Amino acid sequence: MKVHVARSTSMKKREVSGTYEIRQIRMGRSERVEEIAAPPRTVYITIDTGGSPGWFIDEVKRGVGVALNLINTETMIALPLGMNSGIPSFFDAHVAVVYDTRAPRGAIVIGHIEITPDGRGSVSGGAGLPGRDIGMCNEAYITRCFDLLDTHVQEREELQSISILSIPEDGESVDTLRKIAASRGYTINTRVNTTDTGSIREAIETIQENNPKGPLFIYVSSPQEAIDVQYGIRNAGYTPGAIFTMGDAWKTGEFIRRTGVMSGGDHGRECFFEEKA
Repeated sequence: MKVHVARSTSMKKREVSGTYEIRQIRMGRSERVEEIAAPPRTVYITIDTGGSPGWFIDEVKRGVGVALNLINTETMIALPLGMNSGIPSFFDAHVAVVYDTRAPRGAIVIGHIEITPDGRGSVSGGAGLPGRDIGMCNEAYITRCFDLLDTHVQEREELQSISILSIPEDGESVDTLRKIAASRGYTINTRVNTTDTGSIREAIETIQENNPKGPLFIYVSSPQEAIDVQYGIRNAGYTPGAIFTMGDAWKTGEFIRRTGVMSGGDHGRECFFEEKA
């Protein structure tokens, strides 16, 4: 094979080439290597969002972009693979990501990620390889919400009766919530979606009138809906005994920028209890 060697001087750079026979030593024996492939310059990770809405894909790209910047550029951060750019085990190749499509023909794929707005996902060493589950599915999250409610309900009986606000309509998450609530002995006092009421303001007023201190579970499908609910609750002076949010819209940069000034904590898939003196 031909190996190119670059030599530089203060005035110019010269390149020389020659033919070499490459051998490898294994178990004390010399074996001829007939072909050595050039090291890859770029390796790929494929990400499948399952046809998620644009706002979710933008959030994923924003987070992945930070990771790629750390991997592909030199940094002073003490990363496990070192502070130089690229992946050392792939001859310092850079990493690229493709979304909801295949990597270029013949490309080396080192990872595959599946991720959706409901919190579920998986990661594997490449397309077609067994994946490892990541994140938390809605059923597990909702179960933990009721685990938390159980620790407070004996002291505050009003927490036994819950309300559900979904926008714009009930989905799989709300169906799961209803089943788990019934199995845990909780009653659904008020269940409202904006398809019935016509607006978020009217939906909040309905819940506030029927169950002002019961826990409120909120499901939205976009950051703007989450923003509208947050402002609607504040403007109505509505203070439920606890708030549980469902869906990744509550964790987006758009939502946090618009509503963070009203919050003392995190929003996404979080719960808030009303403080008692």
